[in-house]
Amino acid sequence: MIKSLIFIILCMALPCQAATNVVQGPFSLDKASNTTISFIREKDESISFVKHSGLKTRPIDNYQVYDGVPEIETVFFTPIDDIKNVVVLVSWDEENINAKHYKTFAYKYYNGEILVNEKVLNDKNLSGYDGYNSSGLIFNYKNAESIKKYLKRMY
Repeated sequence: MIKSLIFIILCMALPCQAATNVVQGPFSLDKASNTTISFIREKDESISFVKHSGLKTRPIDNYQVYDGVPEIETVFFTPIDDIKNVVVLVSWDEENINAKHYKTFAYKYYNGEILVNEKVLNDKNLSGYDGYNSSGLIFNYKNAESIKKYLKRMY
């Protein structure tokens, strides 16, 4: 009886929290408003891109499991059209075709909001495969440096 009572008291006194599997971040977006972003691995192996502002957490995007589990290759900040952007390179190792699929996502950060940068999202040069059944196919934008150079040249 006493053991049960002690157990109940401990459970009530110590908050139980689910473990959060942060794969990248937190990164500071705006020091004045204490806004950060993080990338969190979900139970289904997808990755959620979330914004933290004070005690509020808001989902921005989710990178789903397709023919492979998503990985965040790099995250960086760069201006595009004079607006601060968060640029994220996501990859999926697609073993069924012996290739790695890459996709670059960009999000505008303006007036406290994070919105998808449609121009970058729809840029066909920023998505592609590396490998593909030993075909020698090479994707050129696999790191922050190469993506930054491309964005500076094109935008």
